[in-house]
Amino acid sequence: MAFLPTCPNPWRPTDFNLSRTKEYSIEPDIAHIVKTTSLLESRADQYSDYLRAVFKGRDRTWMSAIDQWNSEEHQHGVVLRRLCEALPSDYDFESFMAEYTENVPYHDVDGQSVRGSVAAELVARCFVEASASTFYRVLADATTDKTHRAVFITLSKDEARHFGMFETMLAAEETQHQQLSLWQKIKAVSSRLFELEDAQIMGASAIVAGRSLAKKLVLRGESNRYLGYLYRHYRWKHVVYLVRLLLKTIGVKRSNVLVKCLSALFFMALKLRWLLATIANRLTFNFARDMIAHEA
Repeated sequence: MAFLPTCPNPWRPTDFNLSRTKEYSIEPDIAHIVKTTSLLESRADQYSDYLRAVFKGRDRTWMSAIDQWNSEEHQHGVVLRRLCEALPSDYDFESFMAEYTENVPYHDVDGQSVRGSVAAELVARCFVEASASTFYRVLADATTDKTHRAVFITLSKDEARHFGMFETMLAAEETQHQQLSLWQKIKAVSSRLFELEDAQIMGASAIVAGRSLAKKLVLRGESNRYLGYLYRHYRWKHVVYLVRLLLKTIGVKRSNVLVKCLSALFFMALKLRWLLATIANRLTFNFARDMIAHEA
């Protein structure tokens, strides 16, 4: 069976006319987020090597799916790099990427899933793809540039297909090998949710902002800066979309009442995190300003 269906509208990074754009066409915080994401997406080979090792006991259809997924994720990195290089600000991708891969390691390729099992790994991957599809919808709604918006919408659709791929692989895994309980699925999703503020994302954020990783990265401070940029752009419709995908992942019937209740909880939690990040960023800014004034 083919886990990843053919893209209904095949595309290439060169399909988008990403000539240099004027500075006001994209907000500085969105530009920072896109630059950060370009590093994350450009690491597709490492993600794929890890998954191939984890899935080593499965048949060739699994490896073919990962190969295709890797190719498409690599394409995401290319188009985001082109978008960033078209912006007025300096963007030294090669330098950023070298620092990122050298200082922010990914999981060991030893065949062991960091989630504890192949099934749990697939649940976590479903969460990642659902989050990514939502994320690109957020970016599409946050930009006024038609070409940038087209890029983000295209990537969101790709990530939705990738969600479907891992969901199908999860169903096959549960049929043939390991059946996860509802609690085990919730645990896998929750574990991956809390990793959204780990060094994988925040390390990339620090690098593109020019904050060297030579010193130990203070994750909380970088998280506050990055999430302060990102979470202010999330809207109710984005959270509902994500919740519907997550309920599908854990196998819970998606009634309208349940979707609305969980979306309300997610939305409040997200906006609370954004508020806390904003307050922390303001306090840090004021402290730094006062220190400079004192030294002067």
